Amino acid sequence: MTRTAQRSQLRDAAVSYIKELIASGRAPAGSHLSLEEIAETIDTSVTPVREALLLLAQDGIVIQERNRGFRVATIRRQDLVDTYFIYSWGAGELVSRAASHIDDATVERLRRLEAEMAALDDNEHQRIEDLHFDLHEVIFEFADSPRLEWFLTASARYVPRHFWATVPGWLEWNRTAHAPIILALERRDPEAARIAMREHVMTAGSLFIASFDAREGAEATA
Repeated sequence: MTRTAQRSQLRDAAVSYIKELIASGRAPAGSHLSLEEIAETIDTSVTPVREALLLLAQDGIVIQERNRGFRVATIRRQDLVDTYFIYSWGAGELVSRAASHIDDATVERLRRLEAEMAALDDNEHQRIEDLHFDLHEVIFEFADSPRLEWFLTASARYVPRHFWATVPGWLEWNRTAHAPIILALERRDPEAARIAMREHVMTAGSLFIASFDAREGAEATA
């Protein structure tokens, strides 16, 4: 691995960790983010952590204050609603395009990923989350729409990759959540695939927003 690639990998790991801190409520809005503490926790230097925070500041997830470092920005409920609304339409379009190109071998691969997720215990949540994202990435690759996929990724920057297992109800729902999408792809039905993916994303968003509401309510009464 080149030095540039290694540096990018460390920065991306820091981005993921910081987003997980924020999304889980362990770093609430307004709280200060210590470069040194984050670097120590993820076993890296402060340089990739600083680079990660600068990227997150561009996305509006954290705020950089002159001579005071970084603090967590306020994420409004409507921001999350809008994020999932946009993501559902983009993901729906991608899976619709994939339905026109996908082959039987890939449909079978999707079914294997789904079966592996369903067979895992809840305590193997990181593997379940990885399989979930792998399944989506396989589908999106067949859309052959890299620019749209890039915009879709950008629209989901509020949510970290390894976080979903902490959202109440997600693990249970996710065990069978992909079946309608895979069935539509197997039938090469673009419109059914579009609808199934939109519903899939909006359901995931509803679970996340319910978790967000519960946390906000708990903090308000604390």
